[in-house]
Amino acid sequence: MTSKRATADADDQTAQGLSGKASGSRKPKAAYHHGNLRPALIEGALELLEEHGAAELSLRLLARQLGVSQAAPYHHFADKNALLAALAAEGFRRAGAVLRTTPIKHHSLERRVRGLSAGYVRFARETPNLFRLMYGTQVQRKEDYPELVDASTEAFEALAARVEEMIADYDIRHVDAKEATATLLALNHGLANLIVDQRTSPVLAEVIGRDRRLIEQAARLFVTGFRPIADDQDESAGAARHAGEHC
Repeated sequence: MTSKRATADADDQTAQGLSGKASGSRKPKAAYHHGNLRPALIEGALELLEEHGAAELSLRLLARQLGVSQAAPYHHFADKNALLAALAAEGFRRAGAVLRTTPIKHHSLERRVRGLSAGYVRFARETPNLFRLMYGTQVQRKEDYPELVDASTEAFEALAARVEEMIADYDIRHVDAKEATATLLALNHGLANLIVDQRTSPVLAEVIGRDRRLIEQAARLFVTGFRPIADDQDESAGAARHAGEHC
């Protein structure tokens, strides 16, 4: 164990000037320096994840790609599960950044929702295996990784901040912000999952293929939930009167 740790330390200290050696014709990675081998491992692993999927990703494969010893990744990740947890955490950080920076502030309510949904779907489409890893079952015992728990929470809070912004801007008082955030997350996640994963049904596949229209329709339906509560009460009263007439 001591020799493994020593070898890993040496790799950290001599990493300056090393270029990642990719398989096939992939271009070499940029050089990384002492102290930032872990970020280089994360970036390399993200590429391998998209190329091979979580099942095929390994610490040995990652070490070969970066041109470091087989022991080096173990200095930063205890095992493959720890690496996958770190990748999922990075995915949530990137998703959160997308949600925070989507330029929607001065648009209509429907367009704001559409912008958030489109940004989320774009993130999933550009990194489909990372998206699957974030919400899938490949990472075991997720609660054991504080970095993953914190990143997931921060991504949710990033979306919540945009929802609270919409609620404040449009003076929507009858909607619970956290519940609305969870609902919008479910909508976004469902859209992304349908668009990223191929559908067996040709009928559904055709609908999913019109993804921009689908996002617009989903945003429109979501925004109807922001109607003033008085409208809902009037509708309920009308339904009750109609039912009474047939008693």
